[in-house]
Amino acid sequence: MLAEEVFRQGTLVMSDQPLQSTTDALLWSQCLTNRIVIAVAVALFLIDLVDLLSIFPALTHNLKTSRGAISLEHSVSVARSRNISAALFAIPFCILCDRYALYPAAFWQAMPMGISLAVTAGVLVAFLLVRHIIHLLVTHPRRHDQEKAHAIHRVMYTFFIMMVILMLLTVAFLILKKAPDDTVRRVLYWEMIGMYAFAFFREGQILASHCSGFSTILYLCALELLPLAMLIASAIVF
Repeated sequence: MLAEEVFRQGTLVMSDQPLQSTTDALLWSQCLTNRIVIAVAVALFLIDLVDLLSIFPALTHNLKTSRGAISLEHSVSVARSRNISAALFAIPFCILCDRYALYPAAFWQAMPMGISLAVTAGVLVAFLLVRHIIHLLVTHPRRHDQEKAHAIHRVMYTFFIMMVILMLLTVAFLILKKAPDDTVRRVLYWEMIGMYAFAFFREGQILASHCSGFSTILYLCALELLPLAMLIASAIVF
């Protein structure tokens, strides 16, 4: 009798509602648009896998030394494969940004699922377009030879591929560990910051090889910090 009274008078201290992160994950995964985009991303990755593996040594060499960026651009076929892989990896990157709300703009958060993924892709395209225009204006052929200009412009593409691979592996590991969305988001932010800083440093090395220290700083501010500042400002203002 005593045991029955204890259990009857007990209180439930856990919430009777599912975790918000779990609910968000289910809603996001149930969106048909998101499912289609994921299927397309997987199919394109499998199609590009052979080319990606063939250029992977060149990508890792780029991580080791700034000469790797120049030698990569010297090979037209390798550079073309790298550019294609970077374009294809933009899809899973947008998926991760949308799923874990890595672009925390107010207008984006008000978007319905599926539409928000398209908006995320639009923000990425706008950022790349602004960056490309600035590079065309700053890295003029009279100031830099073509290979170095391409290396300065596209070194971020190489690091972008490595960053997305790292992010995908991280998400897979944290999902297996049942980590909450906030934890996954923080880890992804730090990986993005670290990889961007590494690419920023590598680009500075390429510029410093034929520019003065002050000119290198000015170039980096215009080529990388200005587009990044515009992206961050858009997330804060809008």
